Amino acid sequence: MTKNESGVLVGGDFSESFLMDVRLSDWPNDYVFVVWSPNDRACYLIKAYCVLEFHYMRLGTGRLVGEAEGIPIGNIYESHLDDYEFWSDRIRLFCERGMDDGSPPICLEFDSHLFANRKRQLMTRDRNTGLLVVCRNVVVERDSTYNGPRPVVYSIPSDE
Repeated sequence: MTKNESGVLVGGDFSESFLMDVRLSDWPNDYVFVVWSPNDRACYLIKAYCVLEFHYMRLGTGRLVGEAEGIPIGNIYESHLDDYEFWSDRIRLFCERGMDDGSPPICLEFDSHLFANRKRQLMTRDRNTGLLVVCRNVVVERDSTYNGPRPVVYSIPSDE
């Protein structure tokens, strides 16, 4: 993936999946995202280490769906867009001062219709929509011990 591009996160099929839980494994540095993939019929642990930014904006004002349903996700993307450029520039400056090793950031975008545009452009649905996690390292693991809810995607049939 090159500059100004985005691609799906590798390690599983996260299209039309569900974010079931977000666990803080080492505050404020490390998070674990529990994602159920109906396409793979598997649960994944997406471990984000050395989190630099964790940001989302809600679409509504009420509570999000409960634990049994999870938060529906269109997909999970690894982005090289604006947020990537911002953090790359910051890292470069710290590296020039000898305060960082210069390894690039990883920008994950959890795309969901329940999240609004993070730039406060509420009527705009673009690549700035969804939960953003900027970190230094990501590990995707299949969780064979998962015994929680297993939601499915419902498709509304067309009239054709």
